[in-house]
Amino acid sequence: MPTEQELDQIFLAAAERAGGIQPLLTSFFGFLHRRTDFYIEHGGVKGRAYDAGFAPGQAEAMVRAAFMAHPTRPLEGSNVERSAAAHRAGCEATLVERARDRKA
Repeated sequence: MPTEQELDQIFLAAAERAGGIQPLLTSFFGFLHRRTDFYIEHGGVKGRAYDAGFAPGQAEAMVRAAFMAHPTRPLEGSNVERSAAAHRAGCEATLVERARDRKA
């Protein structure tokens, strides 16, 4: 199994070659559609074995679970980061920050 660093290099090269994140995702899901059973849905009957594919909604749930395994984070130094800190401190802080940002 490749290390995380080795995979990072592979994915960085693929993203650069594809022209960015969106084209990389489009290419990746195109690959899954063309070359795998990822987009094949079977009946999803419990207790029945299938040779290929997934129960309805199962493939999408896998993608969502993988996405949710890595939390989003704000851009360092951005208003989003300050707002997140303000949110943790309470709503008033958010209003104070917005007023301060408008004056600046």
